Parts: sequence; structure tokens; C-alpha cells
Amino acid sequence: MLACSMSDFIILSTAGGFLELKYNSGVAFGFFHNAPDFSFMISSACLVIIMSVIIFSRSKIIRLSLSIMAGGSLANLLSRIINGCVIDYIALPFSDLNFNLADIEISLGAFLTLIYLLKKSSASEI
Repeated sequence: MLACSMSDFIILSTAGGFLELKYNSGVAFGFFHNAPDFSFMISSACLVIIMSVIIFSRSKIIRLSLSIMAGGSLANLLSRIINGCVIDYIALPFSDLNFNLADIEISLGAFLTLIYLLKKSSASEI
């Protein structure tokens, strides 16, 4: 796997600090940043699980929300393969959190899945 290095990329910055390059060799929020191979294995395993559920699920909503998550996961996985890390470029001005469009897709898919499961759970309790 490639090593992620700042010298390999053009530095991007804006006056407001909304766009800022960060190199994340870990998984969500930089966990396991010292173990890029472990991060790659976690990302790969999650993608395989998500794809398996998509294939065997009967729910169109679950398939849609997990497909959104799979797209984000695949984008981050490809970034790990090509760059050796995930490049986060959206900075929140009130925190140290940085993320990218793929992270938004993963979060949106997880949110839609959670809403669906909560609604389905509360409907079956009635």
C-alpha cells in the first residue's frame, strides 16, 4: 500500500478555512491512523458486508440507503488504494473534524437506514 504524504498533493486552502486538505490514514475520525493496513481491512470488510446485505435485502429503501453507503465506502477505499490514505477536504470551522463527500454519503446512508429501521420497529410494536 502507498504511504500518504503531503508532498504528493497540492495544498488547498481558503480564506474562511472551509476547504482544507487533511490526510486521514485511519478510519472514521482518524481512529487507527497508525495502522493503515488495518484501516484498509476494516474498510474492505465493511464494503463486503454492505454489498451482501444489498444483494439479499428485499426492502428497496434498505437497498437504496446501503447503496449510498457502499458508494461512499468504495470511494474512500479507492482513495486508500491510490493515495495510501483518504483525503478529507471539508473542514468544520467550529471543530477539528474534517471529512469528504464520501463520508457524507456514508453518513446519509446510515441515517436513512436508521430512520427506516426505527419506523419499522415502532410500526411492528403497535
